[in-house]
Amino acid sequence: KLRIMKKIYLTLIAFSLINISNAQSWIQQDNQTLNKINTIGFTQNNMTGWTFGDSTIGLNFQHGAIYKTTNQGFSWSQQNMGSDSIQIMDCHVFSNSEVIGVGKFQTTGDGAIIKTVNGGLTWNIDTTSIPDRVFDVEFESSSDGWIVGRNGYVGKSIDGGDNWTSQTSGTGEDLFAISFSSLTNGWAVGADGGTGGEILHTVDGGITWNLQSTTSTGDLTGVFAINSDSAYIVGQSGLILFTSDAGVNWSTQTSGSTSDLSDVEFANGLEGRAVGLGGLVLMTIDAGTNWSIEVSNTTNDISDVFYGANGVNWYCGDNGDVYIYTLVAPNSIEENLSVVSKVYPNPAIDYIQIETSMSNSSEIKIYNLTGRLVFQTNWNKTSMIDISEYNPGMYFYVLKSENTLSSGKFVKK
Repeated sequence: KLRIMKKIYLTLIAFSLINISNAQSWIQQDNQTLNKINTIGFTQNNMTGWTFGDSTIGLNFQHGAIYKTTNQGFSWSQQNMGSDSIQIMDCHVFSNSEVIGVGKFQTTGDGAIIKTVNGGLTWNIDTTSIPDRVFDVEFESSSDGWIVGRNGYVGKSIDGGDNWTSQTSGTGEDLFAISFSSLTNGWAVGADGGTGGEILHTVDGGITWNLQSTTSTGDLTGVFAINSDSAYIVGQSGLILFTSDAGVNWSTQTSGSTSDLSDVEFANGLEGRAVGLGGLVLMTIDAGTNWSIEVSNTTNDISDVFYGANGVNWYCGDNGDVYIYTLVAPNSIEENLSVVSKVYPNPAIDYIQIETSMSNSSEIKIYNLTGRLVFQTNWNKTSMIDISEYNPGMYFYVLKSENTLSSGKFVKK
């Protein structure tokens, strides 16, 4: 009797997690590969996205692999860029059909840029514009963008990445990241040239770049521009720098970690994340006054973090890692579930039916990807649930009867 009561008690505690409005966590997605994923990007509606990573040929040679999703990462399919010698390091997703990726030719080390205008059915490869490998790309409009790379290279495009012209950066150090807050204001950061990591700033769209000073040591690997005055930089040994005066002064924020950081991104002026080695995810909700270490659910190195709309985020990294930040409760209670359920059709358009061994009478709750309750009612095995008015995306359901729980997820096309 005691064991039964304990089981019921733990089950009800697990179910109560569903009522915590911000109960979210990092959940792994199946990206169809165990090789490193360098970068990830999604469209504005969080539905269609791409990852770019490595594929191994022989023992040492690697080339870029492309994976696409049209359902928020619920499933991925591989695409063919038309070359076996390009490694993509960063990407920008313009729309469902237009995407650009930047990196290098493995055979020569020269810069490589690929672009699709038909959703990845075919990719155009730029073999002429870029003199050296490219590490990062940033677009502030559908036409205006910048890239950075080896030996201080900065490139500018005014036609959506079809053509690139070099800008004078004033440095010969490698530049690893670039970020603009407008068409004119931006920062680029890079390698430690012996006097601290490289920081460049422009207020005229890159016509001129000015070197800014910092006392930091080690490479600077990520940057995010909030506005013309404020920006964040991350680097080696857990370094986080912040400026509120356009880079006249850079102050160090306490990250709470000594692991190397690879990327930083903000949703607004307060909420942001930085990611790095060993599965490190740092989060702030007060503009970096405090950074906390999140449970990332991986120990693999993280390469890139992407802020989608409505609080949905992704990161990617080693061993094929792709994780989405979303509602945790239906997944966290799985080990306490008494019954199994499944939903069909899945993906669905208008209606879903849930099949379960649970007793006929239950309560059902449906949550969207951000954890908001979108549907709640009494349910029985013969009930069809109308989802025709739901926005496209992934949803979670939880069934509850007197002493049992069951949960699952489905995709609305």
